[in-house]
Amino acid sequence: MRYFSITAFIAGFENILFVFILLLLLILSAQTVSAKIQITTSSDLLSENQISYSRTQAIIDDLREKTGLNSIEIDESGILGYDISEAPIGGSEKMRQLILGAIDDNNNTFQISNSPKSKTVHFSKTDQGTLDLEMGMVFYDIRFDFSDFENAKKYSSKESLESFSLGIMIFHEIDHKVSYDPDDPIPEKGFRPDKSKKNVRGVIENTNIVRNELGLILRDKKSAFGKKYRGKLRSLKNTIQIRFFDSFGKRKFLRWKLEKKRAGKQSMLSKFHFIN
Repeated sequence: MRYFSITAFIAGFENILFVFILLLLLILSAQTVSAKIQITTSSDLLSENQISYSRTQAIIDDLREKTGLNSIEIDESGILGYDISEAPIGGSEKMRQLILGAIDDNNNTFQISNSPKSKTVHFSKTDQGTLDLEMGMVFYDIRFDFSDFENAKKYSSKESLESFSLGIMIFHEIDHKVSYDPDDPIPEKGFRPDKSKKNVRGVIENTNIVRNELGLILRDKKSAFGKKYRGKLRSLKNTIQIRFFDSFGKRKFLRWKLEKKRAGKQSMLSKFHFIN
């Protein structure tokens, strides 16, 4: 005759429970280390927020060029990845440190989306971030207005456009929020300013390090604000400009028109904060 053992039953149940909890933790862990940099190519967002294939490829190509890593690619979900065994060829060391740090980040996700013809997004802008308590991760929404980049081609120098590329703007936005350089942490306020302050390197200065490593012209460190063009050329009337300097100290400008000016409306705006 066989006897039912309560002790054996409890021990077996505890083993099953332990395995179940372990599997649950593994599943949650997999969720926690999901997207780090993700391009919105298709999602539940409005279709206008999705980034087209050609623009997605332009972002990837620019990141490859600026990092010197040809293996940077996205998967079917739009998540960026790279081959850890690849040796960089050229590119910027500063750029690699941040972009690879962001891709490998288990605590922050940067979602890149489109915000076409926006009156509040000038080229690119990042929100304050949203903390997901269950996943233990902060999600940042980096929005691009590609119409600004297209408009700038009409009024800007070739050198300034090259120095203000999509990949460099991704660096700019991430550097506002998170640092992957132990010698250059984010200030206690939780946000890196555009301009450098005492003991704090600003985003413009950090981005200029990238530009210098790539042989690009440098943005004026004082040019955190876009200013209205005040010259006499009619072709540049109503444009906003950001100043750069080439290696000879000659001024170069990134210029574009605000949405309301493209529509032919009048504006009293003479100065605005260019990027957050």
